[in-house]
Amino acid sequence: MRTAFGALDRFASPAGEARGLPGGGLAHSLVEELFSGSAEQRARAATRIEAVLGLEAVEPLCEALTVETGAEVLAAICASLGRLGAEEAYDFLRPHLAAEEPSVRAAAIEACLRLVRTEPDRSWLVELGLGDASAPVRRRTFLAAAALPGFELLPLALRCRTDGDPHVRRLAYVALASESDPAVARRALEALSDPDEGVRRAVGPLLSRRFGVDGAASASSSSARSQPGSAPETLAKAPDGAGPVVAAAARTTQEPGIPFEEIELVLMTSLRGATLADLVERLDRGEAEVARVVERYLAEGRLVLRGSRLYLP
Repeated sequence: MRTAFGALDRFASPAGEARGLPGGGLAHSLVEELFSGSAEQRARAATRIEAVLGLEAVEPLCEALTVETGAEVLAAICASLGRLGAEEAYDFLRPHLAAEEPSVRAAAIEACLRLVRTEPDRSWLVELGLGDASAPVRRRTFLAAAALPGFELLPLALRCRTDGDPHVRRLAYVALASESDPAVARRALEALSDPDEGVRRAVGPLLSRRFGVDGAASASSSSARSQPGSAPETLAKAPDGAGPVVAAAARTTQEPGIPFEEIELVLMTSLRGATLADLVERLDRGEAEVARVVERYLAEGRLVLRGSRLYLP
């Protein structure tokens, strides 16, 4: 059995309930699973113990983090510590920012971003994540940054337009297209000539609603003239290709159902994902309609379901 240091004695003994600790026998079982169960049980316990013990779970989770070796379990522990929000967990999480497995690095970055309070610490973590060799780590870092209150996302969006991963570029262009300043939103017109069809399809409807079919093309032309130093070849191609792409996007938005981009925008700012009920409330649509499109996007691989929550892949 893994050594739990003082965790089992303090949290999981039958006397725990008598000392006023929450959970009682259930806490005993969960802490024991966290240190001695199968990989699946340990990962599950890392999430459940958070709900049962609340902040009292920080100590056993931090202790487990020092002895755990399974990537899936480490990622689950990091996620729980991030949600609990106890700043003392930061020193335990930090070594895992350099973990071998990308899923662990991503989970550690997300958790640490929830815990740090100063702008330099946040910026350092975001830079670390966006500079990672793994595309999923860069994606999750961008999404985590987007969820930070008061964090300036615009510089990251401008930077990530040139990322080698189309999913990262898609997130960047969606963020730009959603900016309230039209001059900034026009920078997203570059997405219309992105080599990846998924990027073009994701951003096209947003640009169509923002600028209109004709307006998108003319705005692209204007943007190309006013920004000679920013990807001139890409922007120069936009007027020719913008019309068909944006027109197709406009037709898509008129079809029955909910465009994926509307769901994506909700999930971009939801670090903990969203339940079906969350989407119904945020989108202001009927539950049956939301359920139908979620089922379709899950089948297409554009959404993933973890427990009862939906996430971007």
